Amino acid sequence: MKLFFDVDVIRAPLTGIGRYALNLAQAFATHPEIASLHLVRQGKVLSPTALSAPVAQSRSVTTQLRQSLASSSLGPMLRSGQQRLADQRLWRQTRHQTGAVYHSPQYQLRRFHGPRVSTVHDLSFLRFPEFHLPARVNYWRDMVHQTAKQADHIITDSAFQKQEIMALLGVEASRITAIHLGVSPFFQPVTGPQQQTELAAFGLTAGGFNLMVGTLEPRKNHQRVIQSFMNLPLSMRQAFPLVITGDPGWLSADVQKQIQRGRQQGVIRYTGYVDEVALRALYSGCRLFLYPSLYEGFGLPVLEAMACGALVMTSQHSAMAEFADGAAILVDPQETDAITTAWSDLLLDETAGLSLRAQARQRAAQLTWQQCADATCKVYHQLG
Repeated sequence: MKLFFDVDVIRAPLTGIGRYALNLAQAFATHPEIASLHLVRQGKVLSPTALSAPVAQSRSVTTQLRQSLASSSLGPMLRSGQQRLADQRLWRQTRHQTGAVYHSPQYQLRRFHGPRVSTVHDLSFLRFPEFHLPARVNYWRDMVHQTAKQADHIITDSAFQKQEIMALLGVEASRITAIHLGVSPFFQPVTGPQQQTELAAFGLTAGGFNLMVGTLEPRKNHQRVIQSFMNLPLSMRQAFPLVITGDPGWLSADVQKQIQRGRQQGVIRYTGYVDEVALRALYSGCRLFLYPSLYEGFGLPVLEAMACGALVMTSQHSAMAEFADGAAILVDPQETDAITTAWSDLLLDETAGLSLRAQARQRAAQLTWQQCADATCKVYHQLG
């Protein structure tokens, strides 16, 4: 099978969709079902060796400029122009190809001489448009509706999201396949001197902090988590500060004010974006990992934290409960009092969650990128 796999989303800072694309591309490079792998970046066809260089984890000036433009009113217009040029490039370069499949690991589809697959990770901009900037909502809405009509098949991350695609885009079930994401073997518990050294860089000790990971944006639910945390007794907040990692995102001014107030009180620490080495140490060393997001197509940080043996509190809604499969504490993400109560109980009982930590690692071990790649290849074969 010949595969043209789009890698536009593999760029620094590497977040959820970028990790999905990177791990799949690496699996496809040696997959027995893929006879010929071609990477596509901005419509240009590249060799698989283009993945040999590590993805930079730092935020360069170019990256920051691109994100600033994307958040501005000019973003959709610039992206539309770039997409047209990229479509033309790929169409010209692949016009003589036969028996090939094109896969975009995000909403957009390129013009291609053959079957096309798109991965739709979440539809939060349709379900909760108030969580996003209006210009982005309009751009993504138009793009995903076009993709829903044009794609030969749609892959998504969970059964929950498959139902959302059927309900919000009107796509029939036979054209959608739900495939759970995987977790990299890199994410495993870090202990001993290595853990001490890596946590010391943040002024932390193992078991002495709570952790929340994710871009500062409305659907991640930082405001309610911080409110729940501030409702804990002061002594508890001082003993177990809340560490928040992730870049500032859109509509995050109020959250940033909350974080600043917590920092002034010495009970909240904000790291900004961290690389995978630091993230693994934080997952491994936290007393409790919190991810009560309001909407997720999957929720990859939950799986990564589980693989590192973290005690996880996540949302009973959306996709997380589906794959956590009894190995995490589930809460209503909109009930701050319930979050505070569960949080307090877990911090007061040192033995709380020991069995859940073991179950979390066992469950995470069942979800690998190789399994994700195998299931994805089956979709390609169905398209012939």
